[in-house]
Amino acid sequence: MPAKSTRFARRWGAACLAVVAFGSAFSAGELPGPASAPSSGPAPATSPASVPATRPDPLPFARVVFGELLNYSNELPAADRKQIPLLVARLAGANWQKRQEASAALEAMPPAAIPLLTAAVRGEGIDLETLLRAKAAIAAIERRALAGDSRLNAAIEARALAQEPGLIADLIALLDHPAGGVRYAADYALRTLTTQTIDYNAFADASARAAAIKAWQAWWAQAKGSFRFAPGAFGPLAILAIDFQGSSVTAYKLDGTELWSRRCRHNPYGAWPTGNGNLLVAYINASPTLEELDPDGNAVWTSQGMNIPNLRVVDVRVLPNGRFLLVDIGAQRVIEVDRQGAIAWQAGPLNNPMSAERLNNGNTLVTESATSAVIEIDPTGKTVWTAAGIANPMDATRLLNGNTLVAEVTNQRVVELDRDGRQVWQRPCQGIPYGVLRLSDGTTVIAVREEGVIVVDTEGRVLRRLRGPSQSLQRLRLVPQALLEKK
Repeated sequence: MPAKSTRFARRWGAACLAVVAFGSAFSAGELPGPASAPSSGPAPATSPASVPATRPDPLPFARVVFGELLNYSNELPAADRKQIPLLVARLAGANWQKRQEASAALEAMPPAAIPLLTAAVRGEGIDLETLLRAKAAIAAIERRALAGDSRLNAAIEARALAQEPGLIADLIALLDHPAGGVRYAADYALRTLTTQTIDYNAFADASARAAAIKAWQAWWAQAKGSFRFAPGAFGPLAILAIDFQGSSVTAYKLDGTELWSRRCRHNPYGAWPTGNGNLLVAYINASPTLEELDPDGNAVWTSQGMNIPNLRVVDVRVLPNGRFLLVDIGAQRVIEVDRQGAIAWQAGPLNNPMSAERLNNGNTLVTESATSAVIEIDPTGKTVWTAAGIANPMDATRLLNGNTLVAEVTNQRVVELDRDGRQVWQRPCQGIPYGVLRLSDGTTVIAVREEGVIVVDTEGRVLRRLRGPSQSLQRLRLVPQALLEKK
């Protein structure tokens, strides 16, 4: 579905693709079916054989998904409430089989058990095995509540495409859901569909979230009579593959069909569309370090006039406000800057930053290669989240469920981390991975220096390859297809 507004498409591309939110499950004619609790990692890809010849109406499916999420019981039966502390007490018992049975029983609890289970293992004196098993149970309950990223994605997208006003009220209600992944997805969708920027942290405790939920409720009470969905939010996406060695940028549809491939003057390290088919390209070893190229490859703007000493850019994005988010390796920082060189925001000094992504909550996700960490920085410059022990991270992106997907160079793998920094999925690579994306159907796209760009399923099996000019594709970016098209 073409984007109706270049302005909004630019906002969608810059601010919302961080979590690969609303891909193209429905635009491709694929309807994910109801899922039981998925295993760790992304939701399974839809088998081509299971895709119906005629696409069914997606709205009944979407309403079922929302019904499941909204109609959980806030109050557990008294028997379950009494059972939780007893099961927690068995998690570190002497009998291994009883520990396993207790874990399984907790994992089968409904979402309303999450606050009680969290409280049961809070405080001092909790042994490590009890804590780890309890966290695993909470994660299993959340995965079941989320019912797979692609399933919730599809439900949100279907109702948004139908422009159902009731979707907004339902999303606001989900901000108080026990599962953090559901809350994160609801917050993401609300910001995208309404363009509101109410400060809400899906992973804060209930008391901290309450004020933001009230603000959303108050806004909706005033706005629902005249509300209109932000235009163009669900246009098709495309993959940009930035090839350092091949000095090119190639655009693909999500099914792997090549849209175009363009040569660059130097070795590009980053690129992002500016609209009307133009590309902003970053070169680490060339001056000027930034060029805006038109569809014919002509430079219509360069960074020479920005007057920023020793500017060397390894990653670039165009933000909704028209400014650029740059990883400036020359000054070891991340900056938000306009075309004239005025710096509106910066974070640094950092330790060899290699990528930066502006999240929908206004924070910025940064990979620090020298410290083997991925960090999240708020608008004040404070680091509010860290995933340490990621050996030489080259690229990272935030997913819809709040997890973070990282291309890890030294260990030659891509890894998905939850909010506690725990690994929930990985895929070893036959070489060095430089970029990674998660598509809405649950498949993962990885750029590996020795393999090229591969699309893998949840088991890590290669489904297809995207052929580029060389096998040194440094970056992968999801962008609105409309921004890549010459008007």
